[in-house]
Amino acid sequence: MVFRLRDTSQLVFACVLLLTAVGSALASPAAIQLDLEEAIRLAVRNELNMGPAEAALAGAAAGVKKAEAAKRPSLSLSGSYSKFEEEQPLFMSDDVFSTSLNLQWALYTGGKISSGIKLAELGEESAEFEYDRQLSQTIYQAVQGYINLLKADSFRKVSQDYVQIVQEHLKLVETNLELGYATKADLLATKIQLVQAEQAATRAQHGYWLAEANLKNLLGLSDQEEITLAPLAYSFAYSLPSVEEATALALQSRPEVAGLRLAVKMAEENLKMAQDYWKPSVVLVGSYGTQGGTLDLSQAQWQLTLNAEWKFSDGGAGAAGVEEAQANLEKARQSFAQAENGIKLEIKQKHLAISEASQARELALLNLEQAEENYEFTKAKYELGAATNVELLTAESTLNQARSDRCTAEYDYYLAVVDLFKAMGQIEKIVPGVDPNA
Repeated sequence: MVFRLRDTSQLVFACVLLLTAVGSALASPAAIQLDLEEAIRLAVRNELNMGPAEAALAGAAAGVKKAEAAKRPSLSLSGSYSKFEEEQPLFMSDDVFSTSLNLQWALYTGGKISSGIKLAELGEESAEFEYDRQLSQTIYQAVQGYINLLKADSFRKVSQDYVQIVQEHLKLVETNLELGYATKADLLATKIQLVQAEQAATRAQHGYWLAEANLKNLLGLSDQEEITLAPLAYSFAYSLPSVEEATALALQSRPEVAGLRLAVKMAEENLKMAQDYWKPSVVLVGSYGTQGGTLDLSQAQWQLTLNAEWKFSDGGAGAAGVEEAQANLEKARQSFAQAENGIKLEIKQKHLAISEASQARELALLNLEQAEENYEFTKAKYELGAATNVELLTAESTLNQARSDRCTAEYDYYLAVVDLFKAMGQIEKIVPGVDPNA
């Protein structure tokens, strides 16, 4: 078949349209609608966030079982075969068989097994606190990432609006230049401001992409997936507790504090175990088997042995171990006291930060109202020829800065509240009704 040039062009054009449509469909999947609660759930379900803590929890539980196994008897089966190269004396075989069923049971270890079990149980409890700490951190990162993306999106929209304002201004200057009401200097100044606005819009877009990539990575979403965020449904205008109430809540609720308390208990148990170094140990050893030139199990016999060991001198190693354990206990206690002081200071800082952020938000709102009125007034004056081009450019720049400051102040306040809840160990309550484990 021979195509005419017109037919071939139409076919190529149709193929291009089809490939473009298919490519767009593949490259632009349906956007995922997210609110803050769903973002928290996705972050908690992401194995890269909680997987290590869950594995550590499982390992600690296995450690308890392993420690408990030490107080139970162990049973093993062993066998061997020996072949002698040279001829053996009379009544001895060149082949020697040995088989036995062995039993070993530690009857008394001076408290070492009990201390080992206690330490393993404390280790499991420590792993639970570490899981809670990681859960708190994951929720905090999800809330922070969500708010930061909303903040970046607001900056992007503000910068785009500013570009549009300057573009409209440029058209007005170009018209006035033709009419003789503006100068080339006005035109050049406006073009420079437009380029600066476009550069700022590009930076805002890049900031949005980075914030989006950070949130996707946290939630376990691919780069190809598009997400749209619902606005915050919470004003975060909570009735915040006093510094004293917040501090007491933090010392009671934060997993780090509970973990440090546990570290003190573990150090105390280690000291107790070290102090028992001088105590004897008694082990029951039993075997049932046979040995000889033939593998004759009918000749098998029981053998029970009670081994007792009591060290009267170990060269000072035991006493040194006690000193080391005492030093570790003192270190754990000091670390706990230091952490308490650090939390008290942190709560005070976060509380003051909210107060400052609240004032900054109110001031930003007033500045925005003033900037909007000034812009509208200056624009009207310019259109009447009563204001210069520089005055209008300044009013536009001031309005853009006020809008940016308003975005910053609004979301910085939200982040300050989130930081306080994190410091109090109450981050999971930042969104009423959300269950991260649902």
